[in-house]
Amino acid sequence: MNMDSNVYNIPTVKVKGLSIPRLLLGTSPFVAAGQFGLKSIRYYNMFVLNPKNITELTFKILKLGVKGIQVLGYKFLCKALKEAIRRFGEEVFIAGTIMPDEPDSFKLLLDLGCKIAFIHAMIVDSQSKHVILDIADFIREHGVKAGFATHTPLVTLKYLLRENVKPDFLMAPLNPIGYMMGNVDSVIKLYERYGVPLIAKKTLAAGRLKPRDSLPFVYKFKFVVSAAIGIASVSEALEVLEVVKKIFG
Repeated sequence: MNMDSNVYNIPTVKVKGLSIPRLLLGTSPFVAAGQFGLKSIRYYNMFVLNPKNITELTFKILKLGVKGIQVLGYKFLCKALKEAIRRFGEEVFIAGTIMPDEPDSFKLLLDLGCKIAFIHAMIVDSQSKHVILDIADFIREHGVKAGFATHTPLVTLKYLLRENVKPDFLMAPLNPIGYMMGNVDSVIKLYERYGVPLIAKKTLAAGRLKPRDSLPFVYKFKFVVSAAIGIASVSEALEVLEVVKKIFG
């Protein structure tokens, strides 16, 4: 395979003035998120302790045609991704999550050219309306679209609907087995009722599902604008890309 040229053409969709790639590289493996269980130890050694591996893998995935990244706003991660993007030499769509335990998180995301900044689920799921709105206003003051992330959509979306609080974009779990969702049908009805463009996460249920078994389900919903998928190797990237290619033709 020639890694010097894009081999997959990921489509984009125009939403709220942004051209958003239908697939985003998720970065949860790069921070060794606990959702991966025992794999988290391997990811910690592979990526957190060796950020150059993040740069190398991201560069290869960008060359394969993935032109968007869902960035968790940690300093070590943003630095590694910035180098990969510099080497790639083309514009990359950045949707970021502001991390509550990283004081410079939003600044780091702005430095990457972030187009959408998501308020972390820890804050959104706390159901503190005024805090959420204040952060959303702060994000928009910097010319960035404000998003809400949630880990408990069945509870949080009912609250947000009741309070009539809506962001520009929502990032929430979507997969056919209901991982981190609760009742799948109930949550999907809430997504539809909420009416906010969704960037789907947990689409592979932290490795419990294969792309071929989950992504056709995820992308069939009109409210889904993109999916952020954590990828820890080139072979995983190719597996995802082959399925996305079949879905979008």
